[in-house]
Amino acid sequence: MNRTNYLKLKEKQIQQLERQYCTANHWDKVWISAETDIARLQNVHFSGEVYLGAICGSYLIEEKGQTILVPAINLKSVGTVRDAHKWPNRDRRHEDYRNNCMNFNLLNPFTIDKMYQGRELLQQIEELSDTAVKEYNYRGLKIYRQCFD
Repeated sequence: MNRTNYLKLKEKQIQQLERQYCTANHWDKVWISAETDIARLQNVHFSGEVYLGAICGSYLIEEKGQTILVPAINLKSVGTVRDAHKWPNRDRRHEDYRNNCMNFNLLNPFTIDKMYQGRELLQQIEELSDTAVKEYNYRGLKIYRQCFD
């Protein structure tokens, strides 16, 4: 397991997640990638060691004390496209400070690469796992087999 791509949650992030009704048995066992938008996590319970951010556009829900990952479900959503159209208007930087180039397109090389990485990861999980099981466990997250179909 390569932890160099993941960070421990800071106290401020934990407080934000708690305001969003997220809970954890041990916050020190919850790791996030730099690209993870914790503002999108709501009403989720983390148990055990959990690594967030590996699969782009996924949805996390809590079921019977376990964290369930629904891969790529947000990529099919109209809300995601609608949000992408709002991003340029939400850029409130002063004109003098807009020196860096920001790409507001939803489908840009960075997000497409993340989607390919997520797809490859899901294919690896499926190949390495028994096809008779109904669910997979990946880094503390449960993924139902039906999500792969």
